[in-house]
Amino acid sequence: IREESVGDRNVPVFIDHNPAAKGRILIFCDSYSEEWRRLIAHHFNESIFIWDHQMNTKTILQYKPDIVLQENSEIYLIYLFDQLILDKDA
Repeated sequence: IREESVGDRNVPVFIDHNPAAKGRILIFCDSYSEEWRRLIAHHFNESIFIWDHQMNTKTILQYKPDIVLQENSEIYLIYLFDQLILDKDA
């Protein structure tokens, strides 16, 4: 576990490795991911879990994943909608 700067704040980052698997997955997640983290890590060479409710393009480009997934509780959907509105107005 380490802290990583994502946007304007630091968030926890968990990275799991499985040498027997292929591919890299990047998951923006919350506490619900704890239950299935080992399951995901079993299927990918590198599984990167970023405990954040907002996707960050810079982070995606930094890790260059094969798959990007966002998993959050419904309570965080407001942040997604706010970001879509801000992007549309820009």
